[in-house]
Amino acid sequence: MAKRILVIDDEPEFTEIMEEWLTYEGYEVDIAVNGLEGMEKVEQVKPDIILLDLQMPVMDGAEFYKIIKSNKNYYEIPIIIVTARTTAKDRVEVVGVDLFVTKPVSFEDLKEKIDSLT
Repeated sequence: MAKRILVIDDEPEFTEIMEEWLTYEGYEVDIAVNGLEGMEKVEQVKPDIILLDLQMPVMDGAEFYKIIKSNKNYYEIPIIIVTARTTAKDRVEVVGVDLFVTKPVSFEDLKEKIDSLT
């Protein structure tokens, strides 16, 4: 059975590329454009992994992360932060993050990180 990955990012070009690539790699893919929509998708499909941007409208990635990790039904879902924000402060902003990947994304690096979680 294919693993399900939820991509939460407000950049349409990025989500389109991720959806095409992840589908090609054999994953089922769902897309959300902000953290609030991401919460709805998590409740609907309970993904195996979440790829999460930090800077988004409505609900940002840090807030989404804190809510998911404090929810007993979803806290075990691994989250990979995929962001252009790379400073040390940004990295510790979301304590306990499973993995970070910086934009522009290396597909090889991202695939390796996804595989390490499955």
